[in-house]
Amino acid sequence: MKERKIRILFLTHYSELLGANLSLLNLLKGLKKFNLYAFVILIRRGPIEIELQKLSIDYKIIQLRPFMKVEQHASQDIQKLRQGLKNMKEGFHIKNYNRMIIKREIDFLVEKRFDLVYTNSSILDVGIVISKILNKPHVWHIREAAEIYYNYKPLLGKYYLKYLFKSGSFIAISNFIRDYIKAIDKDASIEVVYNGVLSEYEVINLNSRRKLLPSGTNKPFKFLMLGNLQFQKRYDEAIDAIKVLSKKYDNIRLKIVGHGDSQYLVDLIEESGLQEKITIGNYAKDPFAEFLNANAFLLCSRNEGMGRVIAEAMFSGVPVITHNSGGPKEIIRNKYNGLKYNGTFENLARSMEDIMTNIKLRNNIISNAYIDASDKFTVEKYCSDIHSIIRKKVSDS
Repeated sequence: MKERKIRILFLTHYSELLGANLSLLNLLKGLKKFNLYAFVILIRRGPIEIELQKLSIDYKIIQLRPFMKVEQHASQDIQKLRQGLKNMKEGFHIKNYNRMIIKREIDFLVEKRFDLVYTNSSILDVGIVISKILNKPHVWHIREAAEIYYNYKPLLGKYYLKYLFKSGSFIAISNFIRDYIKAIDKDASIEVVYNGVLSEYEVINLNSRRKLLPSGTNKPFKFLMLGNLQFQKRYDEAIDAIKVLSKKYDNIRLKIVGHGDSQYLVDLIEESGLQEKITIGNYAKDPFAEFLNANAFLLCSRNEGMGRVIAEAMFSGVPVITHNSGGPKEIIRNKYNGLKYNGTFENLARSMEDIMTNIKLRNNIISNAYIDASDKFTVEKYCSDIHSIIRKKVSDS
């Protein structure tokens, strides 16, 4: 008798093609070889729809709302009290609104006969509500330390977050994220699974592209930063480091590629007088075209969940320099598969100079990083690990 497909409902909190959704798409693509049916709920329209259509993944747009938001700064106790009361009011409104929307969709959700509900972000709590209504297990894939990194706070307070974190089980994208969850609920059931960024077939193709690169050393040394154009990425630190190094090395360059408003970066670059050294590029649909044109990659943000761009750089043969915090701290072993720096732009500049001038170190890092990436960050390993978690959750329910 043919085994019934496991039916999974995925929820994601935004619709752009950025880190969390790129990892979700890799997962959906990789799970196709298993006996699974995937359905995705989006909370708004966006570019991810085209990618879901390419994968023949069914989806529906249901305008649900996150239960967390960026905390507004309040310096005085009375301001904090007012902000807290305002947040509570908004939080209860969102909770009631989401329940109303879910109630409206309940016939559809029941008809789909899902076996498991899978939430792809920490700032969306409705997956737990749906799982309880359907009496099905819930998996929460935590990809960010939302409170630490983005300053997101639960509108209904930290105790509501503790209550939520007792619901279901978790997948964390790094040990750093596991520890973040444990700090909220020490009894939480957590599996650590690093993101997969390339399939084995895509790795072979990338290697072929690398072999076509022109050789030669008489050209600028290009540093690359790639990601959201948010202040959390600490582009300012890299700009300050370039300012220091450009006094000594005329051939140094930095390219910043990302999604969002770049005006504050344009202003910083002009104030530093580095228009000839630093360029800004638009969001790259093919990030590997950028990696293959770079000599080193910088990640200056603090407390990244994992930093999938680090894994992409490691596959690309581009040495990584990262701030010594968050998920990157555990992935990068200093002077083995990358460089780590602490604290300041001066320390960053020292690491950048090391990677520019020490060819032996650079080549060793490139070789070791590629081996590590091939072992830890393939889509096949990522999907196999998550498939095992899903099957166990369904069989235990």
